[in-house]
Amino acid sequence: AANHSEACAVAGAMRSLLALLCGAASLATASSSSHLKTSGTPPTTPTAGRKDPGKVPIIDIGPLFDYDDPARAATVKEIGEACAKWGFFQVTNHGMVAEVEADFCEQMKAFFALPLENKHKVKRTQTNSRGFADDELTKQKQDWKQLFDLGHVPDRTKPSSDPANLVMDGYNQWPSSDLPRFEEAMMTYYDACERISIALMEAIAESLNLPREAFSSNFKPHTSYLRLNWYPLCPEAGDGSTLGISRHTDAGALTVLRQDVVAGLEVYSGSKQDNDDGQWVGVEPVLGAMTINIGDMLQVWTNGVYAAPEHRVRANKQQERYSAPFFYNPAYDAMIAPQVAGLDAAVSSHHADGTTRYQVINWGYFRGQRFAGDFSDVGKEIQIEDYLRGSEGVHYHRQREELEAQGGH
Repeated sequence: AANHSEACAVAGAMRSLLALLCGAASLATASSSSHLKTSGTPPTTPTAGRKDPGKVPIIDIGPLFDYDDPARAATVKEIGEACAKWGFFQVTNHGMVAEVEADFCEQMKAFFALPLENKHKVKRTQTNSRGFADDELTKQKQDWKQLFDLGHVPDRTKPSSDPANLVMDGYNQWPSSDLPRFEEAMMTYYDACERISIALMEAIAESLNLPREAFSSNFKPHTSYLRLNWYPLCPEAGDGSTLGISRHTDAGALTVLRQDVVAGLEVYSGSKQDNDDGQWVGVEPVLGAMTINIGDMLQVWTNGVYAAPEHRVRANKQQERYSAPFFYNPAYDAMIAPQVAGLDAAVSSHHADGTTRYQVINWGYFRGQRFAGDFSDVGKEIQIEDYLRGSEGVHYHRQREELEAQGGH
């Protein structure tokens, strides 16, 4: 036990040092960021007369990786409370190997340092969501960032572009001629994030008095993707004209985010900013921690007991920022429906009559429509509100038509 504690302390110290090194701010070059345009107006943060909501909790999740750990039940309870209040929390002792994170961080920064024309060689397209982009839209507003997306590979023994690896989201594109170690570093980190996600989803199920494996069958195979974000210096930051990313909720089940030491991420403490029932709270980076938030599919699974929180990223005129969210997503054919029958009555009292708030959502359809809105302005993006029982929107009906045409549900 003493040796284990010493090892954890050393690993924690290494992660803290790593975060400092990887998060050190540097000046962004004009040649790499001059093409970005300002757009959108960040709304005013309503704080006057509001009770201080506090801070997003920090949870040691080490006990989750040992089913026999006597501290596991207390950790599960902490996670449940964080999901119910915030939908956001930060985790330490998560098992990410420091060397894996260091290699990943080095390769991420090396990619964004490439000349723009080199990055455009692996630019994503309307039919392939994987690759580089500098024109991402959130809520029909262009983000102040560059990104690179990569996702699951059905058969890693074959090249990414092999037909066997072509999935609904497309296929991975790699800048191998510029960065020969990039692919290996990305996929190793991707696998580590998957391990963390599985442990958290099991704990979330347990926190609702559901079997540990309650959600597992929906992820066979999972269709997760990893995103690299770079937020260059923004001259207009702070004047109300630009956000790094506009407010939104994440579409999938769970997000595992690596922040650097530059702050910028904010979560809304109420239900939705449109309801004016909360305020924007900064999620301050914690050295060595991962930041977790729940997504739309988990909100549907829990019938709204755990709600996907709105969050956004502030632009910064003094420091560039890097982040890397891993979006843990279900299988394309997964049919997402509220699991009301098994929910603990103590946490689902507002739906104790057994009613479900949402119609069934096909993840593949939902994901495809969400990417379409990220890639170009298609008007109002698909939301889980389109599936609210009794007020079903156009996407619910389109999904039914598509599935019926395919001979599905």
